[in-house]
Amino acid sequence: MCHRQLVISWFSLILLASPLVAIWELEKDVYVVELDWYPGAPGETVVLTCDTPEEDGITWTSDKSSEVLGSSKTLTIQVKEFEDAGRYTCHKGDELLSHSLLLLHKREDGIWSTDILKNQKEPKNKTFLKCEAKNYSGHFTCWWLTTVSTNLNFSVKSSRGSSDPQGMTCGAPTLSEEKVIGDLKEYKYSVECQEDNACPAAEETQPIEVVVDAVHKLKYENYTSSFFIRDIIKPDPPKNLQLTHLKNSRQVEVSWEYPDTWSTPHSYFSLTFGVQVQGKTMRDKVRKSLRGQDLSHGHLQEACQRSRASPGPLLQLLLE
Repeated sequence: MCHRQLVISWFSLILLASPLVAIWELEKDVYVVELDWYPGAPGETVVLTCDTPEEDGITWTSDKSSEVLGSSKTLTIQVKEFEDAGRYTCHKGDELLSHSLLLLHKREDGIWSTDILKNQKEPKNKTFLKCEAKNYSGHFTCWWLTTVSTNLNFSVKSSRGSSDPQGMTCGAPTLSEEKVIGDLKEYKYSVECQEDNACPAAEETQPIEVVVDAVHKLKYENYTSSFFIRDIIKPDPPKNLQLTHLKNSRQVEVSWEYPDTWSTPHSYFSLTFGVQVQGKTMRDKVRKSLRGQDLSHGHLQEACQRSRASPGPLLQLLLE
């Protein structure tokens, strides 16, 4: 769960009627009510307090009905289902005094709902968020999928460590891709984040945590991913890849350079390059691994024989 905050002061719009923190502030004038979701569930009692020094002449309405719901400074409602959520407004005559929006966060059998985002079907666990980094600079990208197209809003928070969180700055999530899968459209959203005081050469001791708040209509959900930068590294492909056939030989000379986005110095942040070679008449592909410091260019056949490193970025070559 993301951090819960209850605003308690004389002008608060919402006060708890029970000692349990079952309601918290998502943003200004927007509150999340956490509900156990089962037939006959009692729901949560919520007390709304109008932000005004006035005591008399106050009326309450909601966006679900034009009927007057109450005529005092406070309004007590029982929130059991989505029909009870929505925007509540207090007035004095024709003057709007204050309002608040109630969202619902469902919990069924002790498990919070995950209806808004699409599970990306990792082998072991449900995975709703995926993140990648091109280098060790502290900059990373996260993305998620949904089939929901309207009345949808996302916000993202990130930090490193829980006892003494280090600052992270995340931009606004954007729709980055749409595609049709069967009868449905799938939407990919992404966000860019940067660690404020990143030290690329430092050993990571605390993971980064990313929390996505998702709101669809009056439903609230959140999704969390925790990782170290070292575990989400995915370098860009090598640049300036060149292939030269050697005269009177079945050998080729291959050269390439580190991608511009990779961390420097390369002597410290070394890469392992995977080379995959496929002849025109070969049935099987041959994959070899090359350390970045082993060669900047040279005979592919000789280089592959002396390399023992594990594969990284892949160079795909088709030899005739």
